Amino acid sequence: MATNLEFIKSQTVVENSSSFIITDIFSAKYDNYYLTFDVGQTGVAATNINARLLDSSNTEISNANYDTAILGMNFGSAFDEWRQPNQTTIKYFFLVTGDTATGRASPSSVFIYNPFSSSSYTFLQGQSVRSTSYGGKGIAVLKETTSCTGIKFIPENGGATFRTSKISVYGVK
Repeated sequence: MATNLEFIKSQTVVENSSSFIITDIFSAKYDNYYLTFDVGQTGVAATNINARLLDSSNTEISNANYDTAILGMNFGSAFDEWRQPNQTTIKYFFLVTGDTATGRASPSSVFIYNPFSSSSYTFLQGQSVRSTSYGGKGIAVLKETTSCTGIKFIPENGGATFRTSKISVYGVK
């Protein structure tokens, strides 16, 4: 895979939002994308962030066609594995709970493959570090051939909101 990144868009997540949508990020110009999610230091943190892709009319794709597999890496103890087949969201798209001492989580990153293609599935591969004691790596797939142009982020734990954060999107050349 090529390694040159071209900046597409950056957007700030408003503190205390219960969801967040970023549109017009996927197009025919790139096959692959790189997203970073940098959690700020203020606000009430969501534990984990789920996501749904948006179709070309910015409608959430909420069919039970998302599969996710995650390896949770506890530093100093046993690793955990999760398999989440046939879900209505991409489970744990980002791990964002911060270190309780500093209130900050490490940046997370995700590669997204073929989201704009209407002839292939969309695949995701990501990693996150949560404070100084836990990290995660995951893969996901949207098992339908829908042309996607954006993403909606939703806290996993009901009632949680986002901290002031920043999402940046890059096309991979």
